[in-house]
Amino acid sequence: MKFIGGIQNFKIDNNSISIKLPYYHRVATGLVSGAEVYLLPKISTIKNATGQETQVREIIISPFHPIDWFNIYQMELIMNDKPGMINQITEILKEKNINIHIQESLITNEEQNFSVSLIVDTKDFRKRFKEADDIETSMKAELQDSFTRIEIQLEKFLPCKQLRNNSNDIQLKRKTNGVDDDTLNNFYTINYHPIQIIKKELIVGKQVIQALFQDTDSNTELQGTIFSDTDEKMIIIRFFNRDQHVVYFDVQHENKLGAIFHYSTLIKEVSISYNIISCYNRIENATETAHWYVLLDVSHDIDKLYTLFTKLSSTVKFTQKLIVHNYSRSIELLKLTNLYQYFPSQTNINAERHRKAKEAENEEKFQEAISQITKIESAFNSQITILKEDISVKQNEFKKVKKQFWAFSIVLVLVTSFLVSKIITPSDIDKIYLVVAGIAGGLLTIIHLLVVYIETPKLYEKILKPKNKTLDK
Repeated sequence: MKFIGGIQNFKIDNNSISIKLPYYHRVATGLVSGAEVYLLPKISTIKNATGQETQVREIIISPFHPIDWFNIYQMELIMNDKPGMINQITEILKEKNINIHIQESLITNEEQNFSVSLIVDTKDFRKRFKEADDIETSMKAELQDSFTRIEIQLEKFLPCKQLRNNSNDIQLKRKTNGVDDDTLNNFYTINYHPIQIIKKELIVGKQVIQALFQDTDSNTELQGTIFSDTDEKMIIIRFFNRDQHVVYFDVQHENKLGAIFHYSTLIKEVSISYNIISCYNRIENATETAHWYVLLDVSHDIDKLYTLFTKLSSTVKFTQKLIVHNYSRSIELLKLTNLYQYFPSQTNINAERHRKAKEAENEEKFQEAISQITKIESAFNSQITILKEDISVKQNEFKKVKKQFWAFSIVLVLVTSFLVSKIITPSDIDKIYLVVAGIAGGLLTIIHLLVVYIETPKLYEKILKPKNKTLDK
């Protein structure tokens, strides 16, 4: 079983890439968080839909060491269900020096048949057939003979195609890998260590990135897709070229005979240059609904994409809904008004929802800030009003004290003059005025000194200090 993951973004940061592996890829292949895997960079040269040669850059992710890939085989055994079958199978494999990497088994057909699927390493087993004309046929014949004796059918015995196509021997013969020999050989040495999947992510290091993208800027953001193979327990990261126009969509349709043929025919009719990179169909309701997921390369006829989507979304036959999940960045940079107006990608819709939610959140924070500013301004104005009132009161108190001072001075002069007039005789009347004036002036001077040096600090405390406290508040 194969899975595809649509269009994903990969940012090169400090010559490494952090790849998020969706759960359906990790669970299907058994590569859960904490698993150790090996990475192999691969550059293949293929012909595109127009016959031109183009390079495909990939990273192969496998739990098996690359040096053993050529010897990794899939096995499938069918037998009647009875106790001890697993023990007999593993005994035969042990005797033939076949190491079991992965083993899965289940009961089928109303518990009458028992199936066992294995991924095994045949390196030591195949050495026994090095003189044979056809090593693979000879290995299968011996295994079939051994299993037949215990009433087990060898349903399948095949090399893992993806791994074998990238094995050291095959690459050296066919030269299909564009990575330079020195780098490639390093990935097949025993010293090549695995890396760990941590928190659903895999960090692809500098060595792999430089092998694939020798001239790429260290801060470039790439796009690509993720494939996973449940049979071979492997994942492939395929990167798109910068000028490659790719779209990922699914057609929700009636689960009826001829539906996929109908949609593939529409694609062919719209443009013969459209190339399906990968696709798969899944039923949602066995009697009613299914989904056909398609990763489509439309690089050589981008202008007809709107026409294709219009036809695919027609409800005349089969179709219930067309959902466009992703456009590659190269398409998003194009001014295709009708396409985005009538067929926005699910990613763009989600981004728009996120943008509007962010705007609403910012507006809410802005209104809250305005409210707080209004409260602060109101409190400040209230304090200013109180301060003004307090200053006015203190000014009135100061004027009152000033009036009392002058009244006291006048009364003092009059009293002094009266007392002097009673004590001194009339003959000395001319001197009286001089004495009274001298005494009054002296008293006034003393009073002023007392006010300046004694009362002034008290007046300051009484009038100015409350003002400062009000300002502090």
